[in-house]
Amino acid sequence: MSERFTVFGGVDFSGAREPLANLWTAVGRERDDKLEIASLRPHAYRADLAGFVCDGWRGALAAEPDAAVLWGVDFSCGIPAGAARHLLGD
Repeated sequence: MSERFTVFGGVDFSGAREPLANLWTAVGRERDDKLEIASLRPHAYRADLAGFVCDGWRGALAAEPDAAVLWGVDFSCGIPAGAARHLLGD
């Protein structure tokens, strides 16, 4: 998969109705050319999520000190239609 990255992680906001109601991370490693998830966990607060993304994942995987992680984040980037029209000059 990658020579530089040995760990791959993802953050999912899960379309929660209320903010912060459903933050999740999944972290894994390559095994036999597939991604094997080693940690899947919810996060109740942004600070908890940030701490895990910054360095907490290392403990969850017993990762080597020089291990590098590549994160992907799933969240919507939508804006109201009226704001889009205004920005586009329509």
